[in-house]
Amino acid sequence: MLERMKLSTYQYARSQIKWIKKQLLPAVKEARSLGGDVQVYVVRGGEEGYAPSIQLLQRELSKASSG
Repeated sequence: MLERMKLSTYQYARSQIKWIKKQLLPAVKEARSLGGDVQVYVVRGGEEGYAPSIQLLQRELSKASSG
């Protein structure tokens, strides 16, 4: 059961990253190109998950801005 839970969590996280790359980042890029201000809120799932979430989002946003 533990291994199945780990696999399911991993698959869910991957699907979230896929959605961010395909849906959120293009919308952010478009809003910025039109002069809009974009704010993103990260809901904490625990202190150990907060910093990596912010780092991942910042990295992907910088890729979207340059690409």
